Amino acid sequence: MSQRTLISSSAGTFWSISEDNDWSVLLLDRASVIRTTDRQSTPNPVISSYSSTGGVNTVVVKDQDAKLNAGSSTSNLGATYFGFPLTHPDGEPVNLGLDHFTLDLFLEITANPGEDDDNNVMIGIGINDGTSSMENGRLGGLISYDQAEPRIGSFGSGGGISFVARILDQKYIRVTTTTTPLDEPNPFNFVNVLSYSDANEYKKNRYTFGENIYMSPAPPRPSGSNAFVFVTIGKNGAAGSGDKTFSFKSYYKLNLHSFEGVGTERPG
Repeated sequence: MSQRTLISSSAGTFWSISEDNDWSVLLLDRASVIRTTDRQSTPNPVISSYSSTGGVNTVVVKDQDAKLNAGSSTSNLGATYFGFPLTHPDGEPVNLGLDHFTLDLFLEITANPGEDDDNNVMIGIGINDGTSSMENGRLGGLISYDQAEPRIGSFGSGGGISFVARILDQKYIRVTTTTTPLDEPNPFNFVNVLSYSDANEYKKNRYTFGENIYMSPAPPRPSGSNAFVFVTIGKNGAAGSGDKTFSFKSYYKLNLHSFEGVGTERPG
């Protein structure tokens, strides 16, 4: 079971939730970087409250547009941000541009206002550099309630959200990505999102590949950035049906790649 540990490193002192290859829980009230408003010149609250009990997060989402979409504009990136720094076992930050790793993310809806509520709420999980605006690049998967049944999707920077067709009884998703070799300008080239029912039955899959999926146009590789896992919550447009309360579980698992003690994507 993962434990929360106070760590001092070259990046400062902070709470770490990294522990070997075990799943580590992401609790909103323990995030290191938090933004609960949109990004307008006069910020509007997207979430009116949030809390964590046990391993479950509960949020009340306001009935207003707060998208997670392509580009870096305030209208496209209005969804909230809860960021958690990734660390090595010794507490040193995981370097987004230089370290090599596979990241698994888990997101499960435990309570919502109804499968066919069409309330437009979106809950996602992903990786970026800890910038709460997400304009410097992001990658992940999500569950959205903007149809008669929940939809799953992947998201990046240049392409926005890529959805699959809606289907009933999608309760949780597994999201996976792997870093690229150092010659690649973007740290990631793909994201794979798998959805399952409450009975652990496979439902849908969204695999998205692209040279610029993390950031478009591709900037120089972010070799000095700490990698952060984040949870994002918003709305794909106001539904006109009032505030909505959602509860969910979110976890991550980090697998660092090395060969004979040296980080690499290409062993031997």
